[in-house]
Amino acid sequence: MGVSNTVNNSIKSFFIKLFLLAFSWKIIQMFVLTPIRIPDMYLTNMITIGTVHLTNFLHFLNFPIGWMMNPNNSATANSLTKEGISFFYIDDTCNGLDIMMIYIGILALIPHKSIQKKLLFILIGLIVLIIANIIRCTALLWIYLYHHTSFDFNHHYVFTFIMYGIIISGWLLFLKKDTEHEIK
Repeated sequence: MGVSNTVNNSIKSFFIKLFLLAFSWKIIQMFVLTPIRIPDMYLTNMITIGTVHLTNFLHFLNFPIGWMMNPNNSATANSLTKEGISFFYIDDTCNGLDIMMIYIGILALIPHKSIQKKLLFILIGLIVLIIANIIRCTALLWIYLYHHTSFDFNHHYVFTFIMYGIIISGWLLFLKKDTEHEIK
C-alpha cells in the first residue's frame, strides 16, 4: 500500500467519522436536547446577559437595557428590554451552539494530537466563541437600531462569515507545528 492510498484512506476515514458525528449530534439535538432546551437555555441566557452588560457598558443607547426570559410565551428566545418592554430578541438559534459543536467536532477528530492540547484548545475556543457571540449580538443590536436596512445582511452573512473565520483560525492555530515535542 502506497503513501497515496494511506493518505486517501485517512481522509476518507476522517470524513466518514465527521459525517457520523454530525448526523449523531443533529439527531440528539433535535429529539433530546432541543425539546428540553439543554444546553440552549443556559447558552442563550449567557449570551443575552453578556449582550445587556456590554451594551450598557458601551452606552450607545441613551437608556439602560435589561432582559426578559421567554417573552410573549416564546419557548426559545430571550428579549432585550427598555423599561420592561421587549424590543430585540435573541433566540436559541443565535446562541452559537452549532458553531461550537462544529469547532469541537473537528478538533476531536484530528488525529495525532495530544488529549491535553485538544482540551486546552476546546476550552479556549469555547470562551472565544462565547465572547465573539456576545460582541456579535451587541453589534447586531446597534445595527438593528441605527442601520435597520442592513440588519438581515449582517445577521445572516457578515457575522456568520466572521464566526466561521474564528473557528477556522482556531483549527489552524491547533494544527500549527509545535517547536517542542508533543506528548501523545
